[in-house]
Amino acid sequence: APSLQPQYRTDTYGYEQTPSEIDIPYAFQDFSLGAGFEDDPNESPSTAPRGYSYSQGVDASERTALYLSPLRNALGAGVDQALTKLVYTTLGYFAIGGDEIYEINAGNFTSRDSAGGVNYTDIMEMDGILYAARGATADYKFSTDGVTWTAFTDSDDNFSYFATRNTSSGEAVLWGVKSNGTMKSTTNGQNGGVAWSSAVAVGHTSETVNGMLNLNDDLYVFKQEGIYRYTGTATEDVWLGGITMASTYNGKKPYLWGDG
Repeated sequence: APSLQPQYRTDTYGYEQTPSEIDIPYAFQDFSLGAGFEDDPNESPSTAPRGYSYSQGVDASERTALYLSPLRNALGAGVDQALTKLVYTTLGYFAIGGDEIYEINAGNFTSRDSAGGVNYTDIMEMDGILYAARGATADYKFSTDGVTWTAFTDSDDNFSYFATRNTSSGEAVLWGVKSNGTMKSTTNGQNGGVAWSSAVAVGHTSETVNGMLNLNDDLYVFKQEGIYRYTGTATEDVWLGGITMASTYNGKKPYLWGDG
């Protein structure tokens, strides 16, 4: 016979009810390597053990923070388009979806601009100004407060994606890439600002651009047919897939992770 009678409880379950022989709660303070004790199927370059917690309703993939999963943290009201990009700026949280620009506040989405049937392709901030690209068929728009958006009309420069790159003196420069892979730059993309520079070709102009981002002040242009790097003075081939490996998904939605 057992020396102690098994304990029975009828109140709400909590960790304090679980015998330590069965389960011990473990507190994580740093989630940069994931959470949990799943083995890393690929050898990690770090000597520290790596894991990821496949928990229910919690996403532990965002470095040092935990978030409710999308199924547990539904978007607020006001969204009637599929979102394609979200960005955090000094003016607040913004997102683009279809031909709409949304501002996100307290979980609610407020439509700040409609492109009138032309889909937005990118949105970003430089020097406190938001820029939203609309592809090859329409002028990009800019805003100084996130509420009022103005179409750029100083020149016929329609961009698909934006990125920033600093000069040797630390000045921020806005770069735009067009659908044919040519890039231009300016330090002020507003009407009456600074004129866009001469075009620089990255790859062949017949290729299709799917994205652009900055890494260590080099601009990477992602295309269906390859990936190219622009150093500020020269264009270099990173990966060339050509026609045989071309895919509409190649380079789609490139994203720079927090560790570079």
